[in-house]
Amino acid sequence: MRESDNAAQVDVFIGVDIAKADHYACAVTTVGERVLSRPVANDEAAIGRLIDDASTRGNVALVIDTTSSAASLLMHIAARKGIPLAYVTGLAMRRAADLYAGAAKNRSQRRYCASRLC
Repeated sequence: MRESDNAAQVDVFIGVDIAKADHYACAVTTVGERVLSRPVANDEAAIGRLIDDASTRGNVALVIDTTSSAASLLMHIAARKGIPLAYVTGLAMRRAADLYAGAAKNRSQRRYCASRLC
């Protein structure tokens, strides 16, 4: 299957602001409806619950803001489950955050921007 085919099948984008201990996630449907927004522990069970909860609305894709070692478990789980994964650079995140009203420097706004970029 081509990448463009995978993108056409995504119903929910999960934007994840990666951190060492707890990540922060926001899931948004392709029409912009916020499905969930919450902290997620950096462990397999919590990440699995996040994906399962968002999957109740359809096929999911993950959008992350770093490919550092802090994101390695999340990337591994996505690969194992066959979930599309996108990386958004820090500069792209900053530019996207600038498009939203208010102070887009907080974690909630960053994860929302990440989920909306795709």
